[in-house]
Amino acid sequence: MKNKSIISIITALATATALAILPNSCANTSSPPSGGLKDTLPPVLIKLVPPQNDTNFPRVKGKVAFTFDEYTVIKTANDIFVSPPMKTKPKTKVSGKSIVVSFPDTLKENQTYTLDLGNALVDNNEGNVFPRMVYTFSTGGEIDSMFITGTVMDAEKLLPVKGALVSLYTDMGDSAIFNNLPVAATRTDDWGYFVIRNIKPCEYRLYTISDDNNNNLYDPASESVGFISRMIRPDSVMRRNSYSLGTFDIKDTLACKKRESEYNVLMFTEENSREKIVNSGRVSPWEVFIKFLSPNPKIDTIHFSGIRDSKLIKQFNEKNDSLTIYLNEQGYIPDTLFAQIRYGKTDSTGDISPFTEDLKLFMERAAAMKMQKQKDTAMGVTITAPPDMVEQTGFVLDFSMPLLKSQFDSIIYISKDPRGKEKREKFKIEQDEHNVCRYTIRPLKDLQKGFDYTITLRKGTFTSLEGLPNDSLSVTVTLPNDDDLSSITTVMTNVDKRYIVDLVNENREKVFRTYKIDAPAILKFPYLKAGKYSIRITEDGNRNGIIDTGNLLEHRQPEKVMLYELPGSIPETAVIDLKEKTDLEQDIDVGKMFK
Repeated sequence: MKNKSIISIITALATATALAILPNSCANTSSPPSGGLKDTLPPVLIKLVPPQNDTNFPRVKGKVAFTFDEYTVIKTANDIFVSPPMKTKPKTKVSGKSIVVSFPDTLKENQTYTLDLGNALVDNNEGNVFPRMVYTFSTGGEIDSMFITGTVMDAEKLLPVKGALVSLYTDMGDSAIFNNLPVAATRTDDWGYFVIRNIKPCEYRLYTISDDNNNNLYDPASESVGFISRMIRPDSVMRRNSYSLGTFDIKDTLACKKRESEYNVLMFTEENSREKIVNSGRVSPWEVFIKFLSPNPKIDTIHFSGIRDSKLIKQFNEKNDSLTIYLNEQGYIPDTLFAQIRYGKTDSTGDISPFTEDLKLFMERAAAMKMQKQKDTAMGVTITAPPDMVEQTGFVLDFSMPLLKSQFDSIIYISKDPRGKEKREKFKIEQDEHNVCRYTIRPLKDLQKGFDYTITLRKGTFTSLEGLPNDSLSVTVTLPNDDDLSSITTVMTNVDKRYIVDLVNENREKVFRTYKIDAPAILKFPYLKAGKYSIRITEDGNRNGIIDTGNLLEHRQPEKVMLYELPGSIPETAVIDLKEKTDLEQDIDVGKMFK
């Protein structure tokens, strides 16, 4: 008798016995019969043709039949994965209680193949998933028996990447991943973990891609990539007791984390390596923009007809892929501007070559009509000072245009204590290195709780390129005073390089605060709500203040990112579960983390 039938009979007898001995039991006539216990058991494989580890498997029109103890269906055919990948995916069909997998392409000679069923098969009645199974066969007389393991993580978030394609190549050329199918491959599980099994004992290049179009090739325009910088050679032999080759419940954290990971691969999205001007225009009579396809264009010269080069104020955005040019010209400016730019442009062969491009820049009709309608009499200016961030960021002034005249010493900065006593305070001014229209007011004295702090700009303190003065503006800030708020203080030691320190949320998609340090420092993260946080530290090698991505063809990995792990936790975790009314202090040896 089948296992399920035995279990059902035993369960039914036990239930009947339990009901019989209950005192004063009676039938509930208001409820319909339940129809029996729900089937919660997965299908059971009772026959496999050809058997596991079959050799001399037919290269043409080969097929495998999996026969189960009940009717089974294919829920997600895309979960079925064959290695090495083929141009045409395996075909599947249901035949009675069997699932038949066939191979349309001619199989390679003397090649070991693995057929990973993933979670593709379920029973027909309740959808119970057949446990993951990997079927192995060879078109030659032997089964290759080596394997490797590893983990794929997002380079910036350091979170596991699920469903990434991990590939091995014996072709050591840089173009192999773009043009050729791998000689062995697999996909990562929910933990970013992978095992590539039944491979030959030779040298390989290891890559991983997101493979969004499922063609097993790398498309840099739309996909992410990762790689191991050196060649690898498997040194593990497949055995029955190999822990990493087992079947795991993906929800069993401890069991999954016990698996050995030989290779840790960081996945990143490359910057576009091709360069050209993709857009240009004129926002106002004094402001022009030029948008490039890729960051850091190599610009030799820019000339505007009728305007001296000394009158051009140039400013790249933070990503260095868009150039804004302000015209510091007080006289007549033509409605249409003609410019000539010489820069490095990608030619038809893919190389960067010097190229001179003519630009015709005119005001868009909609923008021109809007300006004519508004007829501004004052320049635009804002002051940004979030109460929970002002101690770190200061009071940020954003002007709509670069300044023609400025009187920063005319800014009024007043503090008012809880009793209402006012005092004029001192401050310093910093201009933003990435934005010529942004300045920061930084108080010289620490801000105190319970005090009000007011910044006031008098009318006419500043004059913009358009010749417009500012209107009067005043902003008042009070530090948060919620007793439920918490804080994190980090003492950063052994700092001998430039680092970016971010306080991020658990999923590392939101940055709460950022510090840039190149010496030992005490970093404060105050006014935090209860929740889960992580401290992300990036080695900023080129000191540009951003996390730089990698480049495959240059064999350059992304900048190294580490997450601080709380000491003493089992297992160690990079997530700080911060409770209400908690002031957490941690010493972080940065040099030790990055050694």
